[in-house]
Amino acid sequence: MDILYILGYGSTMYDWEIRLSLRTLDKYATNVDRVFIVGKLPAFVKDVIHIPCGDPYQPSNNHFLKVFAAIDGNISENFLLMNDDFYMMRPFDVEKYPYYVRGKMELIENPSRYQKMLNRTLTYLQDKGHKTVWHYGCHCPIIYNKTNFLQLKPIFEKVKYDLIGLSPRILYGNMFVKRHRTINDPKMHEDVLMEVNDAGCLSSSPKCQHVLNSICKMFPKRSRWEK
Repeated sequence: MDILYILGYGSTMYDWEIRLSLRTLDKYATNVDRVFIVGKLPAFVKDVIHIPCGDPYQPSNNHFLKVFAAIDGNISENFLLMNDDFYMMRPFDVEKYPYYVRGKMELIENPSRYQKMLNRTLTYLQDKGHKTVWHYGCHCPIIYNKTNFLQLKPIFEKVKYDLIGLSPRILYGNMFVKRHRTINDPKMHEDVLMEVNDAGCLSSSPKCQHVLNSICKMFPKRSRWEK
C-alpha cells in the first residue's frame, strides 16, 4: 500500500518532524510500497514521489486539495495518510491499520476557529441524516480509498474558499467507515513523552522540543527515504 504525506510550509524545526516520522515508518511499517509527498519536499528526502502543491486555502481545505492531487498522481487505490508529526511507535501492517475515533461529536460552545470547523462538520453530517457523528479527527494515520474520497469532491468545491471549512477525515469516516475503535487522542500538548495507546502512534506539537529530541534518540538510523 502507498503512503501519503501532505506537507505544508509551516515547520519551525527545519522539517525534523517528517524526518523522524519517516524513520519510525521505516522501522515499524510492513507492506509499504511507494511514499508520496504532496506539498513541500525537504532537501534531505529521497526516493519518494513528489507532487508540488501550495497551501492556497485554510488547513482543512488544503488537506482536501493535496489528497486529490495524490489521487490524480496515481496513488494506490487504498493508501495510508500520514502527517509529518505522526511517529509510529510499534510494528504495524499498513494494510490493516484500524480506524480510530475520539468518541461521539457534540456541538462546542464558544468555539475556537478550529472548533467552528468541527461544529460545521457535525451540523453538515446531521443535516445529511447521520444521527450519531463520530470524531475521526485523531492525530494518527488513516486509510483512504480513492474511489470513496473522490465522492467528497463536490463538497470540497462548495467550501474550498470558506474560511472555516469542513473536516475531510470526519466526513470520510462517517460516510464510508463501518468499524472503528475509540481512543484518547495521541497528540502531545505538553513537552512530556506520553504513553503509547492502541493507535501505536504519537503526535507532537511545536512546544514539544524535548519530546522530539527523545524520539530522535530512539530512531538514530536514517530511513530509506533520507539522504
